[in-house]
Amino acid sequence: MRANSGAVGFIPNTTLYEDYIATGRYIIQTDERGQRVGYLLHGLPRPGGLLVVSQHCIDLDKRLHGYGEDAFRELVERAEIANCRGIKLRCAEDLESNMFWQSQGLELTSVQYPENTRKRAINIYLMDLWPKLL
Repeated sequence: MRANSGAVGFIPNTTLYEDYIATGRYIIQTDERGQRVGYLLHGLPRPGGLLVVSQHCIDLDKRLHGYGEDAFRELVERAEIANCRGIKLRCAEDLESNMFWQSQGLELTSVQYPENTRKRAINIYLMDLWPKLL
């Protein structure tokens, strides 16, 4: 989180441990030597609801090696097991990770222009997990 503070929001340690780690709402990515290379934090999977990605970050020098895709695949599996309607996330529009999310099949559904300290627009992505009816 510290190494990528320009791309991810700050989450206090107490929130990280109490809301994500204690409840199993995280995915840790490791390399072939067992070294941590990234993580994905997510909300509580609820049947019929949207599983929200809170943060996803892979070390810069480990990107494009499949770690992000692996973490996202595991998230989709968790969402499907919980019978979630879909997956939702927010991503600042100036980040390269927008291309990653689109490559994973998420659709840009809207853009928000919040009054935030970084003064940047936020893209909202959704992935529908339920089959579409005719």
